[in-house]
Amino acid sequence: MAEPPKVVRSVRLTIGAQNLHTFTKYSGFDPEVGAYLGKEVQLNSQLIAVDAGRYPLTRMYNAAVAVDFKHP
Repeated sequence: MAEPPKVVRSVRLTIGAQNLHTFTKYSGFDPEVGAYLGKEVQLNSQLIAVDAGRYPLTRMYNAAVAVDFKHP
């Protein structure tokens, strides 16, 4: 009995994550909030490191599958 031809050459699984944890002793949500200085913003009007209801960066997770097929 003949074996069926192998169609898949390789399979690659990739997983990743960003912003899982902030390593700091800062007691608020995120030590980087309020640190943006835009074009029209006065330095003395910025509230550096003051949360003011802002939330930290969102945790992101991703996964991918790559399949390489043989050409006939």
